[in-house]
Amino acid sequence: MARSRGNLERPLKRAEFAIRFVTRDAEKGWQDLLATARNAAVDAWDFLTKTPTEQGAVCYHLAGDLSVVRIDGRDHDRWQYKPTSGGRIWYVVVPSVKGSKEPGLVLLERVVTGHPNETIKNHR
Repeated sequence: MARSRGNLERPLKRAEFAIRFVTRDAEKGWQDLLATARNAAVDAWDFLTKTPTEQGAVCYHLAGDLSVVRIDGRDHDRWQYKPTSGGRIWYVVVPSVKGSKEPGLVLLERVVTGHPNETIKNHR
């Protein structure tokens, strides 16, 4: 009998974050990023699962009108990660509940391989 050969997801450490898509467009954008800049996408995955709130040159809160987004009826701070010089990942972080065995979540709202025009007037 043939065995299933499905993909195996990397298990998370308790201190790491699970990544979920908020929109179908974010999922498609992620696939586009993988197709055009695989190594950068893998680096983004590592960053987002381990240190999604670490601010620096490639990761920070968005400002102005873009700083907060409502998802499932709750307001969240919106973050931006730059996987490439033009690519952007917009996401929110939902920390794990203290004492829970469930990981925190990084919710990918938008993934684009080119610079989003919305950030030009709202830049940091």
